[in-house]
Amino acid sequence: MDGCKTLDVGQTLNDKEYIGMCRREVMDDFLRKRAASVGTNTINGLFMKLEDPGVGNGPITISYNDYEAGAYTRPFLRST
Repeated sequence: MDGCKTLDVGQTLNDKEYIGMCRREVMDDFLRKRAASVGTNTINGLFMKLEDPGVGNGPITISYNDYEAGAYTRPFLRST
């Protein structure tokens, strides 16, 4: 490809370094179940946007499409 540079990532790693990879469908399910086990309200949806007004200026607002109920915008309180 003209103008593109290539890099053999395996050749750039030190002996004790590695590139970790996982299957998203497995990892996402694991994280969701772990969060639910400690009381998190899980939502089956698609993250769309995060609005952060800054510390002390109001709640963080997360917009997402809830696959089971439609589109929502929901404020979340910042933890300190």
